[in-house]
Amino acid sequence: MLDTDAEEFGGHSLIDHNTDFFTKPEEFNNRPNSLMVYIPSRVALVLAKMD
Repeated sequence: MLDTDAEEFGGHSLIDHNTDFFTKPEEFNNRPNSLMVYIPSRVALVLAKMD
């Protein structure tokens, strides 16, 4: 949905906005699913759940 690496926020545009991220049914931190995301240092991402 949003990332601070976008040019409009002064970022370097290193994140590909055509990437889909999926959860895996692997428990982590007492939660049933986990998600692995590439994220450059000093960048924030806002993700949204899709059906």
